Amino acid sequence: MRRINLIYLSILGLLLTITQSCKEQKFDIEHASSNICTCYNAIEIGSLDLKVGECLEKYEAEHRKDIQKFFTQDSGRNAIYHFSLTTIEHMLKSCDGFFHEAEALYINLYPVDSSQENFQRIDHLAFQINTMDNVDSLVQIVEERIERNLRARNFHEALAGIERMHVLNPEDYGTYLAAAYAQYSMGEFKLARLSVEKALELSQNPDLELFKVLIEHRHREALLTMDI
Repeated sequence: MRRINLIYLSILGLLLTITQSCKEQKFDIEHASSNICTCYNAIEIGSLDLKVGECLEKYEAEHRKDIQKFFTQDSGRNAIYHFSLTTIEHMLKSCDGFFHEAEALYINLYPVDSSQENFQRIDHLAFQINTMDNVDSLVQIVEERIERNLRARNFHEALAGIERMHVLNPEDYGTYLAAAYAQYSMGEFKLARLSVEKALELSQNPDLELFKVLIEHRHREALLTMDI
């Protein structure tokens, strides 16, 4: 699902580029995360990327020697990238303000569209699906209907379309990310985690681990709220 893959890659790109000022991989992640979180919470105005970027630049300036000391490569992967991913993962679990803003970005991957035009288009696409013979065209129509149903918050309808996509293109990891979004929105966090794990398996893209961390943290918060 190229359309849906691009949507998810946009938020991953944002989360990963905000930490590019850090230059190490073995540094104390807990200390760095706590320091950056405190700084982040003190900034009242600005987007997530700008606030975290500002705090990371400040942290790097204060710990430059230590950072350079531990700068290494890890299995051929860039140390900046490795540290960025690890720091973000830790902040999603330990920095409430950052988590809630990152979660808002995730939820807004599919902005709500409850317009009559959207529902009419959803109905029209259903008709086209039932009459379409060309597989490539059918895939495009099913993809669009999934996305429109997600925006309309018709999660059961979206999941039904996703099941169809699994048959049409079982190797497409984007359909599993879309399923995770619907399941997350419905409070089905265990299923959402499993869907992300399948996307990780198919894509071999470790960046998607961020979605898994976000889902797991929201699940823990939900369990605490329910006092389970």
